[in-house]
Amino acid sequence: VLDRWHGYARTLGLQYLDGDFTVADERRASQLLFAEALLERKRADDLMFPRRGIAVSYGLRLASPALLSDTSLAQLRADARWVRPASAVSRLILRASRGALATGNFDALPPELRFFAGGDRSVRGFDYQAIGERNATGGVIGGRNLLVASAEYEYYFLERWGAAVFVDAGDAFSSSFNANVGAGLGLRRRSPVGLVRVAVALPLS
Repeated sequence: VLDRWHGYARTLGLQYLDGDFTVADERRASQLLFAEALLERKRADDLMFPRRGIAVSYGLRLASPALLSDTSLAQLRADARWVRPASAVSRLILRASRGALATGNFDALPPELRFFAGGDRSVRGFDYQAIGERNATGGVIGGRNLLVASAEYEYYFLERWGAAVFVDAGDAFSSSFNANVGAGLGLRRRSPVGLVRVAVALPLS
């Protein structure tokens, strides 16, 4: 169900997951019925290429063993993206993500309900979902917490062409936070259908 609530787009629903899954080299099976709520809000001076804007989202998931679930689950996640002009031909983009979950049996959670970091929408310079807690064989199994932050500076040397420099840091963890840092350079192209991005990033730690 999608509606408006105090200026936010609000989505409420139920999801049911039942089946086998594999995380790293661990094969498991579980069933989970969870309630889900999502609040989203965006403000920008231009939807295609904002120079000033903010976007925030908040998500909540709840499950109980009393209601067709193999384990309990309480999960919270918040994401934010902030854009401001740095000059007449440049802009600064900041983003952050924070997540936390509590569960009676972490092993019963499929990968889409665990936290991972890494990839072009997370910590660039690392493979997709390559950051998280590891099992005894070194496989990434995700974590109970997520913390990611990013800063990016874009400079447009032509009307439609620009360059970017960025640094990302974050971790998906269950016990202690360890900063995984990636940095890189990018090329930007403003097109009629949106911004085209090409980037090269390397892990620094």
